[in-house]
Amino acid sequence: MMIRMVLCLALLSLSACGKMAFVKEGATAEQEQHDRWDCKQKVYTMYGGPSRMGAGDMISARDDFEQCMTSKGWTRS
Repeated sequence: MMIRMVLCLALLSLSACGKMAFVKEGATAEQEQHDRWDCKQKVYTMYGGPSRMGAGDMISARDDFEQCMTSKGWTRS
């Protein structure tokens, strides 16, 4: 259990370093921040939270996060 938590924290910190950049014409930084927060919450709910996510889930969650942002009109830059 402890190893899994450490692995998840390590993967989360690595994903923060490589933060995905999204653009949306006419959108403000506040709108992007809001949509990012909303998509993160949806993804965490889908997988039961970061503490329950395995390494494979992290990859799937990143894809789900990108899909959520795209559904809100954002494109990856």
